[in-house]
Amino acid sequence: MKNKINTKGMEARKIKTGLISRSAIFERGSIDQENRTVELAFSSETDQVERWDGVEILDHGQESVRLGRLTDKAPLLVDHNSSDHVGVIESVQIDSQAGIGRAIVRFGNSARASEILQDIVDGIRSHVSVGYRIYKKMLETVNESGPDIYRVFDWEPYEISILSIPADHSVGVGRTGDDLEFETTIFEQQKTRGITPMDDLTPEQKEEKRKADALTLQNATAEAVRKASEGETVRIREINAMAGQVGERDEDIASVAAEYVRDGKSADQFRELVLERVLKAKPLAQDAPPAALGLNDRELEQYSVMDVVRGLKSGDHSKIGFARELSDEIAARTGKDARGMIVPLDVMARGMFEGMAQRDLSVGTDSAGGHLVGTEHMASMFVELLRNRSMVANLGALVLPGLVGNVDIPTQTGGTAFYWVDEAGGTTESDATFGQVLLTPKTISGRMDVSRRLMMQSAPGIEALLRGDMIAGIGVGIDAAAINGSGASGQPLGILNATGIGDVPGGTNGLAPTWPNVVGLETEVAVDNADMGNLAYLTTAQARGKMKTTEKAANTARFIMEDGEVNGFPAFTSQNVPSNLVKGTSGAICSAAIFGNFADLIIGMWGGVDIKVDETTLGDSGGTVIRVFQDVDVGLRHVESFAATQDLLTA
Repeated sequence: MKNKINTKGMEARKIKTGLISRSAIFERGSIDQENRTVELAFSSETDQVERWDGVEILDHGQESVRLGRLTDKAPLLVDHNSSDHVGVIESVQIDSQAGIGRAIVRFGNSARASEILQDIVDGIRSHVSVGYRIYKKMLETVNESGPDIYRVFDWEPYEISILSIPADHSVGVGRTGDDLEFETTIFEQQKTRGITPMDDLTPEQKEEKRKADALTLQNATAEAVRKASEGETVRIREINAMAGQVGERDEDIASVAAEYVRDGKSADQFRELVLERVLKAKPLAQDAPPAALGLNDRELEQYSVMDVVRGLKSGDHSKIGFARELSDEIAARTGKDARGMIVPLDVMARGMFEGMAQRDLSVGTDSAGGHLVGTEHMASMFVELLRNRSMVANLGALVLPGLVGNVDIPTQTGGTAFYWVDEAGGTTESDATFGQVLLTPKTISGRMDVSRRLMMQSAPGIEALLRGDMIAGIGVGIDAAAINGSGASGQPLGILNATGIGDVPGGTNGLAPTWPNVVGLETEVAVDNADMGNLAYLTTAQARGKMKTTEKAANTARFIMEDGEVNGFPAFTSQNVPSNLVKGTSGAICSAAIFGNFADLIIGMWGGVDIKVDETTLGDSGGTVIRVFQDVDVGLRHVESFAATQDLLTA
């Protein structure tokens, strides 16, 4: 509806509302990385969002949308968080013919803004949302067997957000601040509901109708208040339950919980805070991970992994006394002795991807002593380097470096139950239940063979090559364990072997990829209400080739995988996903495929990289074997966030 809305003859009523949001799949129309701008569609008239009172359609006529705020350098946010400001809205256009709201947004130069922009470029973040207020809407269609349809013909967008989790449209009304005083006018034609117009009634009938309408309004208001009260009770109960669970380890958590309850913040927001505080409390009473020592430029230049290897091999530690001191310091912090010598995380990050390393090393000028390196920054930098070599980490898994001791992460395993009750009846008490994801150190080890001639080299490139091989080996090992670790023989338990993930079998002897079978993975996750977050497909190169050449339906020229996506979700490959599985008589030619929210995958890392020198194995040629050790574990916050098929025929 593009013409001016006619409300003549309709009855108007006002309700209290606040700031509302709706999300959509992120359409990457145009990305200009050089100018840090992205063109996107933030609203559409074809999107019908179900609210508490019916289905809502945003009219995109030129007179229906107030653009004053968006055109006045409105903010680009993350998850509608006003303190997470990553850019600005450069221009806005309402395409009335197409019924779409479009905008060009520009990202800032902060580390956070760069992170979000890169996630968009890589297809990791796929949802955009607009926060808006509704001034006027009218009842357009009455559905006796379903929700009524309302057309919003006077609305004002306030900000645009990049989302990590799609919005829950059914609970979109704001709860705090001035939003509670904002009013929306609703126009309804009473006759469309089968009610006789007032002009056709006698005075007695009019009075009866007024009383009946007042009673209906009173009952509807009471029901809305009751539902809001129930939701508020659940929110408070869940926050207090989580605070009680970690209270012994965090004495301040009770007061923080009280603040979250008072400020109307959600249980999910409090859960994220609890996770962050629990993990920070594990690595002793310090901000930086124990294996990140905060070395300055001069100390980083002084440290050489090759010199450490040579010193360990020769037994002459006179030139590696500094490295030994650092290793002993990390051992003391972590409470675990080194097998040979522990390399600080600072050193492992130095010099890899030179452009990034050099920029990071110049951060934080000290007016008294030159450039210093931030300890937390160097630790996160090591994680980012590792992320490039681990597909699951690149898909959004949470990587926790520098842990000490076992780590238990709280998870919610059950929600509060709701019951219908009689007018004088009581509510059956039920509490949300919580569990734990326990991470315990498991050791990944590898060997690097270094020839006698290479040991004699001192070029900076050799140093970087050595560290790069160490990180690559660890990254590939973590990736394999996170995907298919057995949980036995010292291995972490990977996604494919975790009990409780969704299972979508193909056939008795396997099945070539089909559209229903692949999309069935999404269904398995969705039925557990887990289809949110960093959703993606992960499979083998063989399965990818099969999907790119298999049509969704015969003679459509539309394939299961197109442009790196399956059904609109990003699809990736890793040869750490098994491709030699057996189903019935298939032979070892079946591939696995995983769909899920990879943000619910947690990778914990303890200490630094521990290196030990072996002179015996290659002694005849004068070569050296460097044995590398890293303590790692993998956990799933929610097994319901993943589904897999393990019998895709690719040959």
